[in-house]
Amino acid sequence: MLALVITLVLASAVGLAVRHRNGRFRGVEPLADAPAARDEVALAVPGARATFVQLSAEHCAVCPSVARTLSELAASTPGVAHVELRAEDNLDLVRRYDVRRSPTVLLVDAAGDVVARTSGAMSAAQARAALATLPARPPTTDQPEELIDAHA
Repeated sequence: MLALVITLVLASAVGLAVRHRNGRFRGVEPLADAPAARDEVALAVPGARATFVQLSAEHCAVCPSVARTLSELAASTPGVAHVELRAEDNLDLVRRYDVRRSPTVLLVDAAGDVVARTSGAMSAAQARAALATLPARPPTTDQPEELIDAHA
């Protein structure tokens, strides 16, 4: 009986920890080869200010709702874009950014650097809060306007 109670308590604690992390953006350490990483995966940033790059699995239950939330936010926020990529088709990104859950959302700034990430379900308020951490800066003239296919 004691083992059952301990198991239930541990399972509840793990569930609460996962729920607490869902949708909460956290900063990322810059990759040592950040310029090479951008070139290698051709992660051009279509948003003048920021881009939410969503890595989704084919059989992901929450991915469509996250995509809808981020697309609506991008449509209503100048300089912000949303790009959804299939994790199965972009294994280089999955490995480089240690993607372990679907969806994983990378927040990419105007320079093309991944500055924050999250995974799991999220609300528009959580996405807006992540955007609020970025400095507002004007678009540069050399800013790419389209996403280059990462596996072309």
